[in-house]
Amino acid sequence: MTSDEYLTSLRSDWRGSAPDSANIMRSFRRHQWWRRRTLAITVTGVATIAGCLVWATWMALHGREFYVIPALAFGVGLPIVTMMLVRVRSSFAVAHQASPYGMVLQMRERISLEQRHCDAARWSAAILLLSAITAWVVAEFGLIGIRSVMGPSAAWSITALLLWIWQGRQMRRLRDRKELCDQLIAEFDAAKS
Repeated sequence: MTSDEYLTSLRSDWRGSAPDSANIMRSFRRHQWWRRRTLAITVTGVATIAGCLVWATWMALHGREFYVIPALAFGVGLPIVTMMLVRVRSSFAVAHQASPYGMVLQMRERISLEQRHCDAARWSAAILLLSAITAWVVAEFGLIGIRSVMGPSAAWSITALLLWIWQGRQMRRLRDRKELCDQLIAEFDAAKS
């Protein structure tokens, strides 16, 4: 499966005769830090996209026709990232106990949240690729100079493809970790019965 140190330490605490409470509390505090960091990153992403949307719209309104495409892309991407912010915030409402079982539940919740982030990133990559294609189509109709489209659209396309590939690898890794969490939860449930 996966050699994730965090899940391996949880499994050893889980299967041990007496779980190490100090290790469990360290893991619990680390997860709490991860939650705050994830929220801060998501808020920063929303603020960045909103700022880029305002900038691209301002440039488009002041005679720079090429900036209509990024403004539309940021306009489409902003609701996606804002939904992620709402999901991140609402997922933190669930509190788990500081025990091996609670830590596995938290880890599974964290993996689910990361999977949703990967999905949003893949949507963003698709929007970026669509923006590059749109720029080329608009240039073909002569509405924008071909020279002004070449650099940005190539960068957008390459970035979108690399992001799509990287997120696919992340999704496979997260799927493996989630299976391990499910196995640990099943072990605990079987032990309770």
